[in-house]
Amino acid sequence: MSKQQAHSWWVLAILPGIHIFLVILTVELSATTPGGAYYRIVGVDPVVAGLLMVYEGVFIHLCFLLVGTAWWFGVGLLGWLSRGGRVSAVSRAVVINTLIGLLGIAMVIPVFRRDLVNGVVSLAVGLQYLCAGLLCIGAFVSAAYAWKARNGDIGMTGFNG
Repeated sequence: MSKQQAHSWWVLAILPGIHIFLVILTVELSATTPGGAYYRIVGVDPVVAGLLMVYEGVFIHLCFLLVGTAWWFGVGLLGWLSRGGRVSAVSRAVVINTLIGLLGIAMVIPVFRRDLVNGVVSLAVGLQYLCAGLLCIGAFVSAAYAWKARNGDIGMTGFNG
């Protein structure tokens, strides 16, 4: 691994870092929100969403933190590896990350609208939605890197994988 490649690994911490902050914020908001505040982030944690029907408390906190953060690390990793031309199925990375971004948007926007109508949007709630939006944007950026790699345009400027 070259010095440039080693230097660019920090990029992989962006999406998981945003997600960790989002989960901590959600846990804090859930303490004062009847029924919890998880309904706002299920769009960006679809793997964990189904568990909300069965489990609660610390188990759910850990699932969102561990499984969701690993999910977002994987999203970023697909784009990062695609950018470096190291993903054999780059077309799948494009599709997967685009669908993840679209799913997040499709599930978060209606909840945001409902919160606006109900008048429950505060600074902390706004931060939840901002983080969810940044994660969706991250999925699209990752898909864009995969798309460029698929089309043989991996020599453009930016971080080099």
